[in-house]
Amino acid sequence: MSYLKNYLKDGFKFSGRTNRKDFWMTILYVALAFVALIVLGYVIGVLPKTISNILGLLWIIVLGAWVVVCFICDLALTTRRLHDTNHDGIWLVGAIFIPLFWIVVLIFCCMDSVNENNKY
Repeated sequence: MSYLKNYLKDGFKFSGRTNRKDFWMTILYVALAFVALIVLGYVIGVLPKTISNILGLLWIIVLGAWVVVCFICDLALTTRRLHDTNHDGIWLVGAIFIPLFWIVVLIFCCMDSVNENNKY
């Protein structure tokens, strides 16, 4: 759970570095939290209609907020991971416009950390 706590605490921090283990463990925990929210939505859907409508609306608001926060936090986390491999976060901007760049960003995120000092 410390990965999720650090993920949300450093969610808007685009400077610095994140090592490979922290990056992938954080991605795993965020994915598990998203699956838990989806399962919760399914459970809410099978409740009686009156309760389901109220809780369903609340669930949609929570899920929407989680998606927005995760999008920003994921950008920051990936930028810090790219910095750790001595690459610029501008690769993410390229990935928004050219989907093939996601493969390049994925390869960079799988690379080992650069041990010497880098510009980030």
